[in-house]
This record gives sequence, C-alpha cells and structure tokens, in this order.
Amino acid sequence: MLIRRPRSFSSDFPFNIFRVRHTSRISKRTHRREFWKITYIVSGKCQMLINGALYPVSPGTLYLVHPEDETTYILKPGQSVTVYNVLFLPRMLDFGLREMNNDFSFFSIFAPHLNDTLRRQREQLYILDSNREIAAIFPHLESEFKQARFNYQMVIKMELLKLLALIIRLGARKLKANRNAGIVTYIDTLIEENYGRELDYSALAREIGVTQSHLCRLYQRTRGQSIRQHLLTRRLQVARDKLLSEPTRTISEICFACGFNDLSYFYRAFKKATRFNPGDFREKFGLH
Repeated sequence: MLIRRPRSFSSDFPFNIFRVRHTSRISKRTHRREFWKITYIVSGKCQMLINGALYPVSPGTLYLVHPEDETTYILKPGQSVTVYNVLFLPRMLDFGLREMNNDFSFFSIFAPHLNDTLRRQREQLYILDSNREIAAIFPHLESEFKQARFNYQMVIKMELLKLLALIIRLGARKLKANRNAGIVTYIDTLIEENYGRELDYSALAREIGVTQSHLCRLYQRTRGQSIRQHLLTRRLQVARDKLLSEPTRTISEICFACGFNDLSYFYRAFKKATRFNPGDFREKFGLH
C-alpha cells in the first residue's frame, strides 16, 4: 500500500485539482493519502476497489474518499478512465461547513479516522451518479485554480462548498429512494453520533414522514432489536471505552456523559451487559 502526499498544497490554501487518465498498466496496489479527495469520472468504465469492496464506475460517477480509505482502480487490458481529482483539507471550509445542513451526519467523513457510521453509509452517501449541475463545477474549479485570478481562492472555496451541498442533496435522494433502508440507516446514524441525548420518537417519526409505530416496527424487523435497545447498547459501549481511556473521570461523570440520567440504573445495566460493575470493570481491564 502506498501513502499519497498532497500535490502542490500550500499551508494557507490546501487544495488542488487535476485531470488524469488511468490505464490498465497502472499498479494495482492500494493507496491511502494525507488529504480528502473527490473524484469525478469524465470518461471510461471500470471498477473501483475501496477498502476491499468493488464498485462499478462510469461517466458521471462521483465518490468522496477519506484519507484512511484504501483505493485503487481495477481495469481490464485496454480499459482506461479519465477523472477529475479534487484534493483538499476540510479546514479550508470550516467557515461554510458549520452553516451547512449536515443531513444523515454526512460530515462524519471529515472525522480524522474512519468509523462504523462512515463504513455503513459508504455506498448511500459517498458514491453517487451525479448530474449536469455537479459536472459543470469541476472544469470551473480547474480553470480558477490554474488561472489564479483575483480572489480565486474564495471562488474555489465557494464552489467546493456548493459541490458538497449538492453531494449531500444527491445522497439524501438516494437514501429516500431506498426508503426503509434509509430510515434504518438514519436512525443508526443518530444513535452513533448522538448517544448522549434522548431520542424523541414522535418528532423523529414526523421528520421522516412515518408513524411512530411504523418507525419502531421497521427498525425492530430490520435490526432484530428495538431502537431503545440499540441506544442502550451504544451507550454501554461508549461507557466501557471511556472507563478505560479516561481514568481520571469519575464513574458518575461517565454515566451522564453517555446519556444515562440515573446512576443506579447505569450500574444495573452495565453489570447485566458485562458481568462487572463499572468500578470493577475499570480495575480489572484498565491500564495500571
């Protein structure tokens, strides 16, 4: 596996865009990188290997890649693909990402490390068939970057934010097209990212556009456990991690940070799941 370094990044403007043609003569070694990447397929067809999973790509396919993703093109003899690669670091967009609607925790891909939410949502949110509006952004970004005209950096930032907003919109449509799977994935994401808060089932059902009873039945049928059970499992998982990784925090602090509002209930639930009370668990498995 190779580690790609940024191409021509400056410290104050970590961005690059270029077109490249890949052929079957290219090494099949996988790559990681030190930047985030958006790739748009201009021409050609092949398969893309991302973390061991194969995805077909063709003109108009767009995918967003995390630095820890291991990727390579799989091309048969005679095949080639031409792509736009947009390389960037999220910090250049901090001013805009804070204001953007983070549907389905889309921006979890900008976390420093890959997580289970990102892996589950890979195909739904980050590998998409784009449209003309998105396609037009890439040559415009390339032109601005190459010509470096007055205020070009701000133009590029705004165009890149627009591109991300359109990708979010496409991802939301794709999830809604696969309605039931999208609903379950959405709930998984909420629990993964917001385990410390109580879920308002009624408000969640209204937001999704189903009844509360349908929402709960669908999740139970798909996951084999209730939403409440999954939330409890997630909270206990985080509590176990925090007990070992944050030895200076008290058990009550960890209890409430993980979303429990009753210390005695937390002790009972933790012991039922692990056969240890929290203090004994920390003593037995923590670093000494």
